[in-house]
Parts: sequence; structure tokens; C-alpha cells
Amino acid sequence: MSTPAAIETARLVLRPFGAADGLDVQRIAGDERVAREISLIPHPYPDGVAQAWIATHESSEAAGRTFVRAITCKDTGALLGCIELARTGFLHSAELGYWLGVDHWGQGIVTEAAEAFVAWAFKKTSFERVQSRHATSNPASGRILQKIGMRREGIASRMLQGLLDHCFDQIGLHRIWAETFVDNEPSRRLLDRNGFSFEGVKRQAYLKEDRYLDTDMWAMLATDPRPWKEQTS
Repeated sequence: MSTPAAIETARLVLRPFGAADGLDVQRIAGDERVAREISLIPHPYPDGVAQAWIATHESSEAAGRTFVRAITCKDTGALLGCIELARTGFLHSAELGYWLGVDHWGQGIVTEAAEAFVAWAFKKTSFERVQSRHATSNPASGRILQKIGMRREGIASRMLQGLLDHCFDQIGLHRIWAETFVDNEPSRRLLDRNGFSFEGVKRQAYLKEDRYLDTDMWAMLATDPRPWKEQTS
């Protein structure tokens, strides 16, 4: 298995993570200010989770599923953050994600890393489309995406509608479920207006920031009405 490529920019080196990065990942991503912006980052950040995550990178890239790089300082080699492209449910499409240590916010680092990483992906992988998303409460991420040439397509609805049509009509799924935190009103509205039905509350489902959080359970069936189709009929 070949070693994943490193990518250099004016200030940065985007390189594969190594086992020795585990403690730095735990320290940087475990900062509450970073973790609250990324739903998949646990807080508090448990021991060993970073090392286990890093151990999956090489095989996942070899299979063409995800491409993950450490964002590091070219001069010092210090770990600054992470950038990732993950294959979506559509064959030639990937989703861009990233996080950065709070000490390096506002310095154009993610913009520089993302420009180089997306350009590399279009040359070296089969991806023909790269997409991303951000919380409406985090407009800075939206500005980063615009700077690297992405176009705003909407607030999740159109992407969700296309995915639902594909899963129900092309793949043949019968039921799709979704889970949101009870205080995440934008996600509740998104699911409700796109045909999902509220099915109940899952009590104390997740531990985040030393407290247990309830989640709402939603589901949609292939036979349920699709509001976006009714609007265009």
C-alpha cells in the first residue's frame, strides 16, 4: 500500500496523520470552541479516540472512501488542524470538512489548505464535484468556501431532497430516519418541511460537555408525500 501524498503550499504542509499526532489531535480538537462547531468531535475528548481514528486513514484512502490530511506549519512542523474529503453517496462526489486550532483562526489557513487540497483531489482522484456545508451560526466557514470558488446552493433543502429522491427511487430504500438534538431548531424545521414525521424523543442519547442530551427521532417512508414534488407539479 503506497503512502498517501503530502501537499505543500506557501505556508503549510498537508500530510498524512501519524500515530504520534494522537495527543495533539486530542488537545486541539478537544478544545470546547472547536468541538462545538463539529458534530462528530466528542467533548470531552476521550483518551485513545484520536489514535483509533488515525489508524483508519490509510486503508480508507486506499479504498477511495476518505482522504484526510493534517494541516501543519511548513516552518515548524506544528500540527494546526485537519482537512478531509469524504466520498458521498454519489460516486464522483465528495464532501469537504475541516477543523483548526483556535490559536490559528482568522489567519487564512483553512482557505490556503482547502484551495490546495481540492485542487489536488480534482487532479489525483475520481471526484468531479466537491461540496461542503456549515452551520448558519458560523458565517466564517461560508466565507472560506466562497473564497475557494464554491457556489452557495441553498440551506440544505435541495441537497436533502436530491438525496431522498435518489435513495427512494434509485436505491429502493423504504424508510429513512434522522436524529437531531432537541434544541436544534433549524434541523427540526428542515426535516419537517421536507416530509419527515416526528416519531418521539430519545432520552439522554449522547454525552456532550459533561451532560446528557436528548434527541428527536424523525423518519420518512418512500410512500410519504414529498413536498418539493407537490410544489413543482
